[in-house]
Amino acid sequence: MLDDKTLTAVYDLSLDLSGTTDRKTIYSKVVNQAVKIVGGDGGSLMILKPGTDEMSIVEAAGTQRETVIGKIMKIGERVSGRAAKEKKPILVIGDVSQDARFKSLVKYETINSGMAVPIMFKDSLVGVINLKRTEKMQAFTDTDVKLAYVIGLVVAPNLK
Repeated sequence: MLDDKTLTAVYDLSLDLSGTTDRKTIYSKVVNQAVKIVGGDGGSLMILKPGTDEMSIVEAAGTQRETVIGKIMKIGERVSGRAAKEKKPILVIGDVSQDARFKSLVKYETINSGMAVPIMFKDSLVGVINLKRTEKMQAFTDTDVKLAYVIGLVVAPNLK
């Protein structure tokens, strides 16, 4: 069950976005509020480039922010690309290179727990929210993933 503080934060995000049309502001609010709401240390927002199988990182928060904005990821590539391809959230606990699903990946940084959550509008992929814990040792839970998915549903109309 969501506590009042979390529900209020998601509600406030939806109200914030309803009065905003500037893309950069929307991207920033989505990433920063998603990180805050699920208790992450950082994250990124990837948007599907129309008519392609590529997503672009349009905003990020955390230690890798400056190096990841603008990077391109193909659908099916790495954790976020796989979440986009399958249109299902992916939770990774511990070292991604030790996860049987992603053994061949070279990790960018040490992440204690992470998730890649597709953002869907109707049946169409809009993008992916990636959230991580690099400093906090506590792993994300299935409840955290569900909460991030709900955030994706709330923000999807503003991102399409």
